[in-house]
Amino acid sequence: MKVLNAKIAEWLAPERTYLQSLLLLIIRLYWGWGFFETGKGKLMDVQKPTAFFQSLGIPFPHAQAIPAAPWMPWSPRLVFAQSLSVLG
Repeated sequence: MKVLNAKIAEWLAPERTYLQSLLLLIIRLYWGWGFFETGKGKLMDVQKPTAFFQSLGIPFPHAQAIPAAPWMPWSPRLVFAQSLSVLG
C-alpha cells in the first residue's frame, strides 16, 4: 500500500527541474504582459469597457468599468511575484 501511495504522490507532484521552472516563468511573464496591455487599454479609454458592459446588460456599466480597469495592469506584477515564489 505504501508503494502505491508513493507512486500516486510522485504522479501528482513530480520533482521539478530548473528548466521546468524557467519555462513556467517565461509563460507567466508572457501572460502577464497580455494582462498589462489589456489593463492599459482599459485605463486609456474607459468608454470601451463601459459600452461592452452595457451591451451585456450589466447594471451601472460605467461604475463597474472604473474599478475593473486599474486592477488589470497589476496582474503581471502578481504573476511575476508568484513566479519568484515557485523558483525559490
